[in-house]
Amino acid sequence: SAGGYIEVDGKVIREKYIPIADVQYIVDYMEKNEISYCLESPAGAFVCKRTKAYFRKLIERKIAKYPDKKKEIEEGLQVFIDQMIDDAEMIRSDINKVTFYDSAITFEGLQEAFEDRFVLLPNSMQVGENSSGELMLKGVHKASGIEAVLAYLNIDKKESFAFGDGLNDMEMLQ
Repeated sequence: SAGGYIEVDGKVIREKYIPIADVQYIVDYMEKNEISYCLESPAGAFVCKRTKAYFRKLIERKIAKYPDKKKEIEEGLQVFIDQMIDDAEMIRSDINKVTFYDSAITFEGLQEAFEDRFVLLPNSMQVGENSSGELMLKGVHKASGIEAVLAYLNIDKKESFAFGDGLNDMEMLQ
C-alpha cells in the first residue's frame, strides 16, 4: 500500500507500518470528528461503519445520475464494499496507510491535525464537496517502494518505468 508493504514472489521485502500509538490517534480523531476512514493493511481494508454507508450513498448518487448503468455501478462498487472489514479491531500494528472520505473539516484543518506525523494528500478521485484524502508515513511512498523492489531484483532504475494519475504518484514519477 503506497510502498509500505511489498511482496515479491511471495516473499515480504518491505514492511513499514504506522506506529500503533499513531493508529490510535488517527482512529480517535476520525471517530471524534465523524470522518469516514479506511485503515489499509496487508490483511485487508479495515473501515468504520460510516465508510460502508458513504460508499452505499455514492452508489445511489451514481445510479441517480446514470440510471441506465445501474447494474454495472452496483456490481462494480459492491465488490469494493464487500471487501471492506467493519467488524474487527481497528487499533492494529499492521496499518501502512489511511484513506479518509467525506470530512467536514477542511483539508487545511486536517493538515494541522496530522502534518507533524504524516504526509497528507488530497484524494485523486474527489467525490462530493467535503475533504477526502490519504495519510501516509513520511518517506514511505510508491517511489520508495519501487526503489526497494528494484534493489531486491538488482535492476537499475534506468531499466524501469512508472505511470500514475494522482498526487500520491508524484515521487514515483520524478
